[in-house]
Amino acid sequence: SLINCFTRLHVGKFPSSKKEIAVFAALTGGFGEVKKRVMVSRVLDNQIQYLQDFPVHFLDRVDEARLVVRVRGLVFSEPGQYAVELLADGEWIAQTVLTVIQ
Repeated sequence: SLINCFTRLHVGKFPSSKKEIAVFAALTGGFGEVKKRVMVSRVLDNQIQYLQDFPVHFLDRVDEARLVVRVRGLVFSEPGQYAVELLADGEWIAQTVLTVIQ
């Protein structure tokens, strides 16, 4: 079960103190080693706040790879909307928007 899922985050002040969130995805359709990227950017101007690359290995195309990425040290520079995106070998595959408020 996924617990504590959210799309709004209260940070108290800006720039925020370092935050930690977890990104979860259940992925299929890959084969072999695929380079994944988690990216957090401010929607207003696409300024990247966080970027992490890592490999995911698929045994076959119907294999499900469950991905949990701990995003540590995330600092939000100002209030607003932030895109949390997942890319595979440079291709966009998923996104959610996180609204950050004081």
